[in-house]
Amino acid sequence: MYNENFLASAVFVLSLLGIAAYLLYSKIRGSASRLDVAMQQFLESTVRSSDSKFAFEGRSAVVVRKDEDRSNGESTTYALVVYAINQHGEYFVFKSDGKTPSVSHLEHRLAQVILKHEYIATQPAG
Repeated sequence: MYNENFLASAVFVLSLLGIAAYLLYSKIRGSASRLDVAMQQFLESTVRSSDSKFAFEGRSAVVVRKDEDRSNGESTTYALVVYAINQHGEYFVFKSDGKTPSVSHLEHRLAQVILKHEYIATQPAG
């Protein structure tokens, strides 16, 4: 009535599909948690400066653009890159791979080149 070889092959193929689906789900889930960690790092990030113009706090910053890399490839450098403005109108770039975060000041001319139409002109604090 049915071919035993067909049944064995179908079970084998379905097993492979199940394993592939599980591995894909694990990668996607792992990437999401890495992004969650990186976003929490952004919110907790601070830069102290004697000149308050160059101080930064992630919780109070205005996010201009957020670039997320959801790939799990070996060539992934950053899981999250955030371009933000502090309360004095200065641009900062936050980068994290989910392990090591960094925040640095970004000159307005560079922010304008990088952000293009997303750039928000601000009045520097006097």
